Amino acid sequence: MNVSETFVADPEVVASEVDGGAALLDLRSSQYYGLNPVGAFVWDQIQTPKTLDALASAVADAFDVGVSDCRADIARLLEDFASAGVVQRHA
Repeated sequence: MNVSETFVADPEVVASEVDGGAALLDLRSSQYYGLNPVGAFVWDQIQTPKTLDALASAVADAFDVGVSDCRADIARLLEDFASAGVVQRHA
């Protein structure tokens, strides 16, 4: 993952709030995904393109954790999103 790469939610994926988290539905595959509150926050953030560093900073601010503490977790989440095909990556 390079520092200038951005991530944005795929427009063919819809989300709904569920118990503080979110449920995603990929309209192409009819596949559902469940997100905890942090994952739901990241999903909300990537409705517009964001870099990993911007997302880690936003999560750190919102959840009162250190940026370095959450950066690797956010990177894994973004990789999971990419593998599932629910985000678009732009270099």
